[in-house]
Amino acid sequence: IVGPATLNTSLSKICRTVYSDTPVFQNELVNRNNVSSAVATARKAYFRALVEHWEKADLNFEQDKYPPEKTIYLTLLKTTGIHRNIEGQWSLDEPLEPSFAKLWLYCEVFLERARVAPKNVSDLFEGLRHAPLGLKQGFIDFWAPTFLFIRREAFGLYMEERFQPDLTAETLELIRIAPQKFQVKSFSVDGIKLRFFNRCRALLRQREADSVTNSGFLETIKPFITFYNSLPTYARQTKRLTPPTLRLRAAIANAKDPEKTFFEEFPSALGFPNIADQQTSDSELEIYISQLQTSVHELQNCFDDLVDRIEAHLLNILGLSGEHFPNYKAAITRRFTNLRTYLLLPRQKTLYLRLTAQLEERAGWLGAVIQSVLGRDIRMMSDEDELVVFAHLRNAIQELDNLCELDELVVDAVQETDVLRVEITVHGQEGRKFLQRLPRQKEDEVVSLQAKLKKFLGEDESVNAAALIRLLQETLVDDLR
Repeated sequence: IVGPATLNTSLSKICRTVYSDTPVFQNELVNRNNVSSAVATARKAYFRALVEHWEKADLNFEQDKYPPEKTIYLTLLKTTGIHRNIEGQWSLDEPLEPSFAKLWLYCEVFLERARVAPKNVSDLFEGLRHAPLGLKQGFIDFWAPTFLFIRREAFGLYMEERFQPDLTAETLELIRIAPQKFQVKSFSVDGIKLRFFNRCRALLRQREADSVTNSGFLETIKPFITFYNSLPTYARQTKRLTPPTLRLRAAIANAKDPEKTFFEEFPSALGFPNIADQQTSDSELEIYISQLQTSVHELQNCFDDLVDRIEAHLLNILGLSGEHFPNYKAAITRRFTNLRTYLLLPRQKTLYLRLTAQLEERAGWLGAVIQSVLGRDIRMMSDEDELVVFAHLRNAIQELDNLCELDELVVDAVQETDVLRVEITVHGQEGRKFLQRLPRQKEDEVVSLQAKLKKFLGEDESVNAAALIRLLQETLVDDLR
């Protein structure tokens, strides 16, 4: 080195040797370690244009204007051939600019290594800073998020171990600011796993896939998440389900990683932990799919089963078992035609109005009735609430019956055998009147119990009467407290 010229020549040779993979990027706004505040603002606008308009020419920038974000796009994506028109469609693809080939390859290798285990995005940023690439931070902040967006179908993105289904402009900016919070896991799905994946898609009536992409996973997992979110609270918390269905529900509710959810958590929940192994036969796969369908249907129908049980209990109280909606609703309206509504307490009046409401939809009518006795939406019921509802319904119906005038009752001779009024007065207390309507379908039970009770009666009629009256008091009075 004998002078400035030879020094520059030697330095250039050293740089070309040490940083042999550095791309040529001619943009003084970005090609620096610290960018101006104007470029920082332009970066956000560039990310938004990239995410929202990547399928449009020039990312939909105005033709006759050149804001900083457009000049960055032109030098980073258009000049390099990354954003180009292919057979009439604008798309993002591998760069045509030769100097960008090794940069692209380096990033592809990073994603390939993420097939084995999740890779932290900060490792990508760090690798781009060092030889043989040696990129400046201003360029990295544009390039790394852009590359991840271009290849978004090849991996799953996680922020602090939580799966991120969409790569939005805000997410790209967060990746730039805090790459250490993000991880990528490339999909490695072939063979039996691909067959397994496509069998699940067939269950959802989706097209078979030749390979698994991020959007493919999302398209397949989303119906399960949407299905779970649409379930009533009762279905999401009831324990009245088979163990496999309980485990599947928990797997759906806690799903974070679509790949792990499909190939590990769902199969394990249903008792098929090795279903994604290469030795799995088609018959085993079909058995798994059948169990998956069964559990989904069980979850789907458990709330309807609850409604059916409540309906059956209500009809049993009213002596209308076997009747169907809306026929039995008409019978209920007739039952309370002569109810002395002016004596009703607020809660009793609410129940009466719900029972006689002109609702044409069975589940809605039953829900309104249950809300009047439980105090909350039937969809919000818990397993413990079911027994409470059964008891409250019986007492509430009896209270309404007690307020009906005996001589004005409309009695259905086909449905009922006896209608009795009983009054019990305890010394020092106000008398209580009870109206008892005996459904014809319970006549045999009454006759049988009556015969059993007779066997225990003695010869002293006063003792018999006292015992029976006390039994009536316990049955009718105490049950209504």
